[in-house]
Amino acid sequence: METKIINITIAIFGLTHEAVFARNRKRELALCRQTIHYFLYNNTRYSLSKIGWMAGRLSHAAVLHSIKSIQSVIDTNYHPYSDYIKAIENRLNGIQPKIKVKNYIFYDYSPLNK
Repeated sequence: METKIINITIAIFGLTHEAVFARNRKRELALCRQTIHYFLYNNTRYSLSKIGWMAGRLSHAAVLHSIKSIQSVIDTNYHPYSDYIKAIENRLNGIQPKIKVKNYIFYDYSPLNK
């Protein structure tokens, strides 16, 4: 399940696995990592420590911050990023996303814009 979550999230964001898990603080990479942490926490029974270990030896506090950040994005319905969250949820549930997003955050690298 964890590889499915990671692969779907990386595909939706249109990034590479190596770029996402590198120690880089670019906004699009950090948001993708945080989204992976959020979905791993909510869809698996892994602890915060286990998720942090899987995501490049991060502390449980960093993972908790990621989860809270993504939850606040969901609560405020921050557009267009909330569309990425919905697309990932749909893909995890077996529904192919058919939304077209104007990509202000990630420029035009996402497969949702094609």
